[in-house]
Amino acid sequence: MDSISAAVTISEHPRILLCQGEEQALLQVIQSDSSLRLVHNLLLSQCDSLLLIKRTALSSMRVGRMQHSDVREALRRLFALAYGWRLTGRPDYFDRAKQELWMVLIVFSNPEQVEHLAEITTAASLAYDWLYVNLSTRERDFAQKTILQKGIEAALAPRDSSWSVPTDYQKQVINTGLVFGTLAIYETQPDLARSILNRSIRSTRQLLSLYEPDGAYPYGYSAWSYATSFTALLISALQTGFKTDFGLLDQPGFLKTASYGLHMRAPSGNCFNYGETVLEAPLQPVQFWLASQADNQ
Repeated sequence: MDSISAAVTISEHPRILLCQGEEQALLQVIQSDSSLRLVHNLLLSQCDSLLLIKRTALSSMRVGRMQHSDVREALRRLFALAYGWRLTGRPDYFDRAKQELWMVLIVFSNPEQVEHLAEITTAASLAYDWLYVNLSTRERDFAQKTILQKGIEAALAPRDSSWSVPTDYQKQVINTGLVFGTLAIYETQPDLARSILNRSIRSTRQLLSLYEPDGAYPYGYSAWSYATSFTALLISALQTGFKTDFGLLDQPGFLKTASYGLHMRAPSGNCFNYGETVLEAPLQPVQFWLASQADNQ
């Protein structure tokens, strides 16, 4: 059964994670919470540092070869700069965020790994949505078409060989890219957007069975943190856009997986090593999100 019908409405841009007009409320919370204020100031410091760098995240990318490090750097820059502009209104943050976004849209290519494509779609969609109000009609049209053709449609296209079929944890990341992409262009392709959103919700609901019954995960710590963080973004985007998680948080084991992450880390800071994970195991922000969601149940 579809979760989103034609009768469901969606808000104006920005609508992903932080809706229009919520900036002041967020600033008030930041001023009253020293931990959030520290994170906020660190993000603004990143913005200031990026203003001093001439090259964009993807300007040094090898032709036709988008690496994971390129994708991650683009995601970092787009989020920080778009956040900085929305929370401060500084034009130089907007200008640099737009410059980074435009380079992503221009060189957007099909990476070797489909989850990397999903990540860059997530980054471009978030930045486009957050910068939307200051973009021209022509700029919006270009961004929408690029996200649709090079992001959503490319992610849904059949892969060329059997070895490239994504694993379950990669599918979690792919679903997030599809959700962010369709939320970004929803009003231009409403029927397609609803179809993809419903498909992604059904797929995510099935994939959350990986956490049953008590939050343990079949892949290593690196894959767990990667997939769980992107699934948290997916659910948060749905909560922001539609005021519901469509029952995803009710799936057994998912909210308990924050404790699993703690048990996977040793006092040394390394993790229990299995599933081709790396030894380093930094504390994951998604654990705080999971804890907050559990408290709300």
